[in-house]
Amino acid sequence: GFTVKDLNPSALALEGMSADARGKRVEECLADAASPELLALLDRVWRNGVSETVTLSRYRDGEIVSWREYHAYHAALGEMGLVIRDVTERKRTEEMLRRRTHDLEQRVRVEDCLAEVLSVLAEDILPFPRKLEKIVRLLPRGVHFSEEAGVRIVLGSEQYRTENFFATLWGVSRPLLIRGRQVGSLEIHALAEKAPLYEGPLLREEVVLLDRAAEYLAWAVRAEENKKRFSREMGYLQAALNASEVPQLVVDRNGAAVYLNNAFEAATGLSLEELRFRDIWDAVRVRSALEPSCSTEGVRKSFRDVCETGATEELPDAFSLFPCRGDGRCRVLRMAPLWGMEQEMLGVLFSLVFPGANEVRFSGGRSS
Repeated sequence: GFTVKDLNPSALALEGMSADARGKRVEECLADAASPELLALLDRVWRNGVSETVTLSRYRDGEIVSWREYHAYHAALGEMGLVIRDVTERKRTEEMLRRRTHDLEQRVRVEDCLAEVLSVLAEDILPFPRKLEKIVRLLPRGVHFSEEAGVRIVLGSEQYRTENFFATLWGVSRPLLIRGRQVGSLEIHALAEKAPLYEGPLLREEVVLLDRAAEYLAWAVRAEENKKRFSREMGYLQAALNASEVPQLVVDRNGAAVYLNNAFEAATGLSLEELRFRDIWDAVRVRSALEPSCSTEGVRKSFRDVCETGATEELPDAFSLFPCRGDGRCRVLRMAPLWGMEQEMLGVLFSLVFPGANEVRFSGGRSS
């Protein structure tokens, strides 16, 4: 074993030793001397002559209360020096920075995962079931146990799940709600036992991921329901629109042109193929570029107002955006809400009418 030959006042104060420690065994003087790491350090430096450093934690009631750093080196023939430093503040600072870095990395991972979910939901050409299949594969990336995570989305009788999914005791679920009506659920399960954290096996940031993903999915389910309803009710409306002599264009609430009647095509020269499911502002923006006096801003603002208030708007100065071929008479652009059978606004009906003309309303496949 090793004995203490000499020690300075700093060592006496740091370790709470008395001056009579000289000549005693190291194990009797140092609190950490019983540590296998410290004894192994002393033995290696003594045999190899190469200086080494080790940092040891001190515990009380299972909690770390301080850290000591020991630097051992050969001092003279048959002697070895041991420098002892209290590095508690440094280690606490390092631990705080490590936790903050971990928290930041977790937040970034959650935000990246949510951004990918939104990106999938925004893909126009991807069928909705395929979107859900992609999302269940994306969500495990947002949790710290990604390799042992299973995800399931339930919509009515349909289920979309990761290949490894099975329900466990370590799962967290959120309902998918549309106006208070539950249409499904989103679940994340740890496939092996995990210690309880903020909620189940999830960290606080991961609970945010689950909550926001459930909100996005509920929004997407509602949008999908509206799209199907819109398509179904547009079938009822098309016959009525085509029977009208008024040039009319149907635009959904996102600003996409979805249908125009024969009168509109004949009057403006714009075909359904040119506009169908295309942002209507793309079309009028081209017209504005060709005719600098035209502006889409007034039309865009009125469109937003109709969507928000359900009130009809008329723009006498917007005719140049949709000029009628071979028609010398002045027309105004009338924008009216298009209501579905369930009294939900499906979109906006653009009509090129003569000033003072009676308004034509379409609601649930009926005109009035």
